[in-house]
Amino acid sequence: MYEISLYPDPSSVKKEDFQIEVGVVQNINRSKVEKPSRSAFREGVERRNRLKDACFDYREQVPGSARLGRKLGRCFQGVSFREGLVNPWFRNCRDKSCPFCRAAKQRETRKEVQAVIKDRVNAGAMLSFVTFTQRGFEGESPAKARARLMKSWAKMMRQPYIRRNIKGFYRSLEVVKNGASFHYHLHALVEIDGVSHTKFKRHVSHYWSAAGGGFISAKRKDKELRSSLKKLNGMAWELSSYLTKGNTTLTMKDWVEVAVAGRGKRDYGFGGIWAKIRKVFRLAQRKKKKEIPAIEEPPSPMNEETGEVAWLPDGIYRAKTLFRLADRGDWSSAWAIKLVKWAFRWSQHPDFGSKLERIRLTLRGFGGDS
Repeated sequence: MYEISLYPDPSSVKKEDFQIEVGVVQNINRSKVEKPSRSAFREGVERRNRLKDACFDYREQVPGSARLGRKLGRCFQGVSFREGLVNPWFRNCRDKSCPFCRAAKQRETRKEVQAVIKDRVNAGAMLSFVTFTQRGFEGESPAKARARLMKSWAKMMRQPYIRRNIKGFYRSLEVVKNGASFHYHLHALVEIDGVSHTKFKRHVSHYWSAAGGGFISAKRKDKELRSSLKKLNGMAWELSSYLTKGNTTLTMKDWVEVAVAGRGKRDYGFGGIWAKIRKVFRLAQRKKKKEIPAIEEPPSPMNEETGEVAWLPDGIYRAKTLFRLADRGDWSSAWAIKLVKWAFRWSQHPDFGSKLERIRLTLRGFGGDS
């Protein structure tokens, strides 16, 4: 079996590979290729790097940002070349504020939300999409605004009427900035039991206001979701998005403050019968994962158009370096990016080692040493 790392440990590398400082690393025949298109993989890496840099830029103004920056700095993806042989590696920080790592978590959460909604729609449940808002105060920190909103939510959910008439729910947190105030609010898809939607809306508005909340919006959704799978999936997408959702009202400093304020806290949650259904779904998914799918073929290290073989000078190449080189026309770097993405998906597969060895044998046959 092969580890997704190669000595020296990439985490110990403080700077990019020294060859990058003296110019573009070219292929053997100096060929050029078109710039690769942007992808979710690349955008995640670049956004993570921007957030990491901002954490250190604002470490004096935002307490705790440097610690988050250090954690994001340990998140990396790339390849290493030693004597012409390649090895992909990655180490994910798994922090929810990391734009790269949270994508995988969002996909898992989205599947769970979709499964639970489908179950309840098929069961004929009455569903309401409710938005809980709360007034923001100028100059209030994201941490205080967030805590105030969640305190109101907890207070409302303790009310006997709410506990009796909400059979289950899924709620997610979102934040925007209005002027100088952070506006946190909750989106929740709730299952109503034993009361009409009109009466529920009136009572939940009363209890939310009594708990310190502000305006609410409640729309019945079960008929709409039952009639359209596309709308059902759209609702799951809306509920499982990250709390900032790419908001353009936030400056880079705001993003850092929001990320630090949310560390160690949940941005979403299942409740009531929905939490039990989610648990059953997760157990089924675990059993499904035991079924080993056929592994996808890795990208070929040979360029079919030019006949060249992937090669870079010995060293460790982080993803951002590979992107830079690929943008300048280096085919080997563009291939290495594909290899990292392939390894990221299939590294746990039992056939991963043999597939990687085939790549290494190919490279060995073109000048690499064993």
